[in-house]
Amino acid sequence: MVDRTTQVQNVSPLLTEVLADLEKDFASRQEILRQAREKDVEFISQAVSESHTFLEEIYEQFSSYMQHLKNTEPDASFLTEFEIYIKDASAMLATKLQTAERHVLSESEWDRTWHNIDLAFDSAFVANEDKIVYEIYSNSENSFDDSEKVEIPIGEIIAQHLSEILPESRQRAKALMEQGRLDISQQVRAVWDVTRYNLEDTQAGLANYSPKKLETMTESLQNGLRRAINRLDDVVLETNRVWDDIKNELQSSQNQVLNEVSSDIRETSAGGKTKFIKTSKFLRRVVEQARISLIPRVAQTLTIIIASLKRTFYLPSRLRLDSVKTSQARKSIDEYDALSSENLYKRLPSIYSNLFSLESPVGEEFLLGRQKEYKIVQEALLRWSSGIPCSILNVGEKGSGKTSLINCCQKRFFSEFETLRGNIVERLTTEAELVQYISRLFGLPENLTFEQLVQTINAGEKRIVILTGCHNLYLRQMHGFDAFRGFLSLMAQTKLKVMWILSMDKYAWRYLVRAVPIDKLCFDYLINIQPMSKEDIREAILTRHNDSGYQLRYLMNDELRHKLRKQFKIWPDVTERQLQKALEDEFFDALYAASSGNISAAIFYWLNSLNFAGNYIEVQPLEPPEFQFLSDLSIEQSFALLAIMEHGTLNADELATVLDITHPDSLYILPLLANKRLIRKTKTSVSKANTFEESEGGYSINPIALKPIADELNKQNLIY
Repeated sequence: MVDRTTQVQNVSPLLTEVLADLEKDFASRQEILRQAREKDVEFISQAVSESHTFLEEIYEQFSSYMQHLKNTEPDASFLTEFEIYIKDASAMLATKLQTAERHVLSESEWDRTWHNIDLAFDSAFVANEDKIVYEIYSNSENSFDDSEKVEIPIGEIIAQHLSEILPESRQRAKALMEQGRLDISQQVRAVWDVTRYNLEDTQAGLANYSPKKLETMTESLQNGLRRAINRLDDVVLETNRVWDDIKNELQSSQNQVLNEVSSDIRETSAGGKTKFIKTSKFLRRVVEQARISLIPRVAQTLTIIIASLKRTFYLPSRLRLDSVKTSQARKSIDEYDALSSENLYKRLPSIYSNLFSLESPVGEEFLLGRQKEYKIVQEALLRWSSGIPCSILNVGEKGSGKTSLINCCQKRFFSEFETLRGNIVERLTTEAELVQYISRLFGLPENLTFEQLVQTINAGEKRIVILTGCHNLYLRQMHGFDAFRGFLSLMAQTKLKVMWILSMDKYAWRYLVRAVPIDKLCFDYLINIQPMSKEDIREAILTRHNDSGYQLRYLMNDELRHKLRKQFKIWPDVTERQLQKALEDEFFDALYAASSGNISAAIFYWLNSLNFAGNYIEVQPLEPPEFQFLSDLSIEQSFALLAIMEHGTLNADELATVLDITHPDSLYILPLLANKRLIRKTKTSVSKANTFEESEGGYSINPIALKPIADELNKQNLIY
């Protein structure tokens, strides 16, 4: 191919020669990637090798310490030595992993990687055929008849398709590398999170050491450290996967270029000139205009046309979507209820159970999207500490994070003040009951009068008092609001000495505002806990999960498979990473819709979707229960649900009083709703004479049914 113009009689040899040159060109590009990959994998391996070695040493040393604890009764000096080693090892490992992360993201390495990708995806053709034109005599019987001659601008055709395809492919390759580097960096950071959590957990166990806890502590620590080591091993595997994706991207571009060039040469040799090229260019311009004009349906349709013209391979078969495991049929509320509470947490590994426990206090790193609420508490505290009376009412749905917010605020802001906490679990309806409860909370004699209680509190030191469960301060009956009114009076008269922080269910507060002639301004600050955003729900769950050290693998069912086929059909190349990202997006979209932003409900659904398989967790597609049957409830049942929502919990006697029905009717309605899994029986621990006695509680709304019930009652105009 050296002449400016070459005459041939048949297009087949010409096509074979052109495609062979293109394949050589792309082979040289793949060689550039291969060499870059070798250097990059070696670089990443060196970056994490020191941390890997040190983690193995920590694992061996901890095993030795644990074996010593198992064989002998440890003295205080040994436990102290062990704790010191944990602190030192944590500090050294943190330094090594931070160094590794800096190396992974070093600018010089980035520059070298970008340069190699630019070379591999350069649109210039190595064979330099941009000036070559071939003349084809399409009719073999009239050989060398100029009337039958067709010119084929080989160089122009090749240059055009390389310039159209490779720049876009290069951008995708760079995006893959950039995302891959960030993933690797996060993987290194996750190793530290997993190790830190397990070391801190062990340290806490040593502070309250008991031989009974040794086996669980040893197993948890060794498994956690082994998962951290495995995650570090996966860093190199992840690096190779990124380069595999980039290699496949270049291979896809090669196939596309070969198909386009072959198609144009055949089209032109048959007398079609560059009809396909012109049509393709026209369609691309129309698609771009459609995208700019925000007409997504038109853009999608035309993109599919282009994909069809380019003979793109059908994606699902390449990704083996048909072979992905499907999930179980849609769960009923009965199935969810059977897996709830104790049964749910029993099937979880201990580290996962601790991270996702709804009972234990949540760390600040897990409480997301609450900066506005933090500022309110901080402002109120500043005003109160400067002598201005202040009180806070914290309102939100059950499970929305009210208690977690207060826990974090107490840890962050209240350390300089004496803080009392009380959870009102018994129903208080009279002023006398209120005085007795508050006196007990302050450590005062329980026989004080209301006035004496106020005087005693005001004569004492400044303090912060946190009260949760304040929906138990009333009962909807004649004189059933005396305790609540008494509390408002107590609060107003003691605000200078006490900053009162109350927590109450949303529906209880809504009812009180309508039922009791009180001014909302009786509370200086109102924190209305809003549902968490989809992004915050996702981050809150994955932040907890990342500390566990397990890796996630999202599965799909028939519905998701069908949806992804439509979504991916027009994409010429989708990697396993992109497929997992799409499945993760789908899961958290469904999780947010099912939980309505309630973090407790979201955690419940998340845990119910998990299957543990070695170091991996398989995440089944979320299939929340159906609640269509709510529309079939009787009016009596609807009013019973409303009453329970407005009171937090109700027993049979209280429900009968609130609804003005007979006790037998109440005993009939409550079990009926419980059998439908809409409410649950609760147990209450009551403080009596410095001891806790478990008493028979009432019924509360099933957390996963709260939002559907509220929606149904709203349709019936029972709540607003």
